[in-house]
Amino acid sequence: MMRFSWILLVGGSLLACGDSSKDDDDTGTAFDADADVSGADDADADGAVDDGSADADGSADAGGSADADGSPVDDTASMDADDGMMDDDPFVDVDDADADADADADADADASADADADADDTGLDCADGYTLADDGICYPDVADADADTDADVDADGSADPSIMWIDDHDVPAGGSLTIPVKLDNKEDFMGWQIGLEWDPAYFTVTDVDVGPRTASIGDVLLDGVVHAEEGYFLYLAFSLGGDFTEPGVGSVMDVMVDVAADTPPGSYEIAFGTDPAVLDTVVSTPLGTALDLEVENGWIHVLPPLPPLPPCADLDVDECADDDRCTTIDAIGMGDDGCVDWSAPMEPMGCMDAEMTCGEAFTWAESLAGECMYFTTTCTPAGWGSCSGCE
Repeated sequence: MMRFSWILLVGGSLLACGDSSKDDDDTGTAFDADADVSGADDADADGAVDDGSADADGSADAGGSADADGSPVDDTASMDADDGMMDDDPFVDVDDADADADADADADADASADADADADDTGLDCADGYTLADDGICYPDVADADADTDADVDADGSADPSIMWIDDHDVPAGGSLTIPVKLDNKEDFMGWQIGLEWDPAYFTVTDVDVGPRTASIGDVLLDGVVHAEEGYFLYLAFSLGGDFTEPGVGSVMDVMVDVAADTPPGSYEIAFGTDPAVLDTVVSTPLGTALDLEVENGWIHVLPPLPPLPPCADLDVDECADDDRCTTIDAIGMGDDGCVDWSAPMEPMGCMDAEMTCGEAFTWAESLAGECMYFTTTCTPAGWGSCSGCE
């Protein structure tokens, strides 16, 4: 027996398919010549070929169709209305068996099955942290490698800029401080140009030097001019040998500042130049291009002036040793024989200004407690009198 498939097209649409058989002796056909082929009356509301089921409106097909083998409607095989394939289901399909509640009921819907319906038929539901793929397998979610807020590349794909900034500083009126200009460079750099502005009524820039990050380049030229009366400077530094510094964080410039004694307490901005034509701040790469750079200004918080310091002569020996302005006055005690006890160590007996000049002569002096001590210079503690002894 030979088998062949047949397909009937009407208006370019697939209406039916199935198997027909013919005996080898060609004595008869296995299909009914009266089989329904119009599709006009038999098409279900969903656009599929009539499978012998009742129409959506509950009425039987006008023409009534026979199975492909010439028998009345087949009870053992039905044409699935949503995929056009023969089911093994012993029941005639009346409605779409798709479990998806979102299946398209529109008569004009595309004949292809809804992709969601296929996924819903599987009954799969992935656990948290997994995603259902098109192949019906749950795969673990992949964490975003750039979740860190300090990542070098933003979500839009652009690289993070380098940042130059000045920290805030506290200083009393009349005091001095060193202000580091810091850089967090995302690329190699070999030089920079920095312009800063400040209030010249209260602040004086006394010196400018390269910071450790710039010094690490190697042979560096630093050049610039401080405009004290106008309150700004423009300095540049670059490698003379073509060397560079890799990405990192640290000071590239140190600025020494004096604060006027009459500066009112408050906060004063020290800012990167606002006029790009005069005070443009730029950091250059080894290729001579400019880094993508952001700058952040700093503030000097001026505090009330410190109370005046006591004179060194009024300090005890411990306070004297801790004060850079002062130095101790040392002496050796007198022995029982009235002479210098050379075996005894030198002891601090008083305090004086570190800048004071003393004569080079041995001197005996008596403390307020009546103790006679031997000094190696003419400087003795304030209030001590004279005494005598032998050497």
